[in-house]
Amino acid sequence: MGGSLARIRKAKRRAGNLIRGMRSVVIERKINVFWSGDYRLGEPVYEFPNDVYLRDGGFEVDLVTYDGKMRLTRTPIPAIKKLYESTKKWANETIQPAAQGKNILAGVASKKFDLTAVFDLTGATARQIEFKVANKTIIYDIENKKLMGKSLKPDAENRLKIRMLVDWSQLEVFAAGGVFSYSQQFAFKPDDDSLILSTNGGEVKLIALELNEVARTWPGKAK
Repeated sequence: MGGSLARIRKAKRRAGNLIRGMRSVVIERKINVFWSGDYRLGEPVYEFPNDVYLRDGGFEVDLVTYDGKMRLTRTPIPAIKKLYESTKKWANETIQPAAQGKNILAGVASKKFDLTAVFDLTGATARQIEFKVANKTIIYDIENKKLMGKSLKPDAENRLKIRMLVDWSQLEVFAAGGVFSYSQQFAFKPDDDSLILSTNGGEVKLIALELNEVARTWPGKAK
C-alpha cells in the first residue's frame, strides 16, 4: 500500500508541475495536449521518456476543406523536428508479403520514432498494406479504402501518405494532412523494438519512406 501511495503522490507532483508550466506559456496557435494516461493501483507505472506532446506543446489543430466538407485536422507540431537524432530514408521500393522474406525495415530497431511513408496505389496487386510495430499492427485496406477500419481515400494521384509517431507506449497515426488522426496508449512489448512493412495478397509501390529516431527530452534515465 505504501508503494502505491508513493506513486500517486509522484504522479500528482508531476501533474502539478505540468499545469504550472503551461500557465506560464502564451499560446498563439491552437494546439492539443494530452496526458499520458492513468493507471489503476497495482498496475506497473511506466516512465514516458519523451512526452514530446507535453513538453513542446503537442499537436496543432486546424480547419480545412476536405472532400467538399469542413474538417478538423490534427498533426504533430513542427518543433518535433528538433528532437530528431537520426534519419533513415528509402525510395522507389516494391513492398511484398512478409512470406516472401523482404522487409525494408529489417535491421531497424526503434521504440520512439516519427515515420512517414508515401505509396502509389496505381497498379497495386496487394489487398492490404501492413505496418507492424512490435506487437501492434496498422493496416491500410487498399480494396475498401480504409485505414485501421476507418474510411480513407487516396489523393487525386492515387497516392497514400501515412505518418506514425511512436513513443514507447503511445501510438499516433495521421493521414490526409491530419484529417485522419488516431491516438492510442498501447502496451508495446518492452523487449520488442522490431519494425515490419509488408503487404497482404500482392505488391504495392513505395515512393518514399522516412524514419526519424526521436531523442529523449526529459532529464534522467528512463525506467
